[in-house]
Amino acid sequence: MKKLLLILITILFFYGCKNTNTIKFIYPEVSGVVKGFDISVEATPEGSLGCGVSLIVINTNLYKNDFYLEVRAIDEKGERIDAENFKILNIKPTQKIQKLGYFKDLKFCLEISKLELYVK
Repeated sequence: MKKLLLILITILFFYGCKNTNTIKFIYPEVSGVVKGFDISVEATPEGSLGCGVSLIVINTNLYKNDFYLEVRAIDEKGERIDAENFKILNIKPTQKIQKLGYFKDLKFCLEISKLELYVK
């Protein structure tokens, strides 16, 4: 009986000492179809490089095969704090392209409130 009580106390002790920090960080992302291109962008932390920008593009346009994209990082006040530019060339219809860029002025992705896309 004493052994069972000791095991039960040990289990409760270790269960009480587990890591309770379960905060999940939600990083900004934006997606949509712009000028015939299905675009998905997400801010991702990249360690010592700061904040990265993960871009996925699928061409749903039959007539256009290249475009210029600017991803803007907006803070809580609605001000632009950084931007990253992508030039996509010769993307065939239904082709999928993945690219990675970095916000040069940001150290942390948590500074970003939302992302905006500008296609030219």
